[in-house]
Amino acid sequence: MPNYSFTLNGKRVTVDAPEDLGLLYVLRDKLGVTGPYHRVAQFFANVGSLPRIVAPINVTVTPSGKATDSRQRADEQLLDAKFGIQTYVAHVAPPALTSAKPGAP
Repeated sequence: MPNYSFTLNGKRVTVDAPEDLGLLYVLRDKLGVTGPYHRVAQFFANVGSLPRIVAPINVTVTPSGKATDSRQRADEQLLDAKFGIQTYVAHVAPPALTSAKPGAP
């Protein structure tokens, strides 16, 4: 399985994906975040407030088996949220062409 490596928010990220899956599809379909409940919720709220319509789809949230986060409170459980992203584009009809004669109102 190939690794895709890139920098995200100043951190190096590596993603394992099937060989026939391009990076665009990895970014669109194989995303995930890990953190305490309120931080994961804040992430989804931030996605919802983007200027472009971006919707997390196929969301699954499970308790994380990862080591604790240094910013995590002692009584918080880390969560793994896996999801895909669906984006929408508004299709607007182009303005109608007018064949006005010069000087006509």
